[in-house]
Amino acid sequence: MRITIIAAANKLPGWLETASQFYMQRFKYPFVVNILPVKLKQWSGTLSVAQRMEQQTAALFACVPKGHSVVLLDGAGEQLSSSDLAERYNDFLASGANVAVLIGGPEGFARKYLTQANQVWALSRLTLPHALAQLVLLEQTYRAMTILQGHPYHK
Repeated sequence: MRITIIAAANKLPGWLETASQFYMQRFKYPFVVNILPVKLKQWSGTLSVAQRMEQQTAALFACVPKGHSVVLLDGAGEQLSSSDLAERYNDFLASGANVAVLIGGPEGFARKYLTQANQVWALSRLTLPHALAQLVLLEQTYRAMTILQGHPYHK
């Protein structure tokens, strides 16, 4: 199963690359994880917040690889435990689906796109910086893989 993390990103801190590589090196078959950072445009003051959200969300959706199921990370999404996340990934794996998990821009996703996603998950009800959300997603995806493989990492 290919998992593509599509993350709105402009200038990411160096620690994120180091921490991301820590987890990326640990993924094993059948999990193939890639991160696709999407550089956001610099916005002029002529666009409203709603217009920026629309354009940013459209730019992220345009990067979804063909045939991938789409999962949005949004604070209004479904709260999952680590075991729940493992079950979701297992469902995708069993159906032969590849997954694109989108981390939105500073204002979040335009609401109309929430209905276009296959699933909407929340990492937390807390607002997280995008870099931290990406790292939490990587760690929880790694944890889900270990749960599915019966590895003791989760304990």
